[in-house]
Amino acid sequence: MPGKPRRRFPYARRPLSERLQDFRERRPRGPLVPGRSLNPRQQKELQRANHLLAVGDHVAAARIFEDMAGRAHDRAIVYPVPMLYLQAAHAYLLGEQLELSLQHARRGLEQLASQERWPLLQNESQRYLAELSVQHSQPAVAFHTWLSELIPQPLPDSPAPNADTCPYCGAHGSLEPLAAGRATRCRYCASVVHTERSS
Repeated sequence: MPGKPRRRFPYARRPLSERLQDFRERRPRGPLVPGRSLNPRQQKELQRANHLLAVGDHVAAARIFEDMAGRAHDRAIVYPVPMLYLQAAHAYLLGEQLELSLQHARRGLEQLASQERWPLLQNESQRYLAELSVQHSQPAVAFHTWLSELIPQPLPDSPAPNADTCPYCGAHGSLEPLAAGRATRCRYCASVVHTERSS
């Protein structure tokens, strides 16, 4: 009818810019921000890689970890990149691909250093060095020398990650123990996190 005010729907009462801002804040953004969930396709890729690692197809698992790390790095999703490279290094080492393993280990540890995640860098470097020393003593000596140049001494002050914090996505309280008891799985990103650390 002429002169009758138009009915406004409830969702249109707030300005569009405010509603878009609320949507962006609530929407999961993937691994760009620590603690966000990976999308289902990425979760399936991680689960497949960890399954291949468990059944002994180490090189195939390493290639998946390597591919995921490269794609995340290209998209500036920096938080999980170092751990994916280190998983690739671990898998390549089990698959007796020494040069590829060393290459990815250096890349992952350099990424941890650039992100200033010093406690995790210390733990992961010692863990990889212990694995390397079992079968390759000479490369282990050279790798130890390289580590002494990479890791500053004493370590800069930085908060140590909580024991229940996923090093891949940064989620707190997301790690659940697996049946074997020596590893945990993150509920957010499906990553398998080894709980045994070398001293």
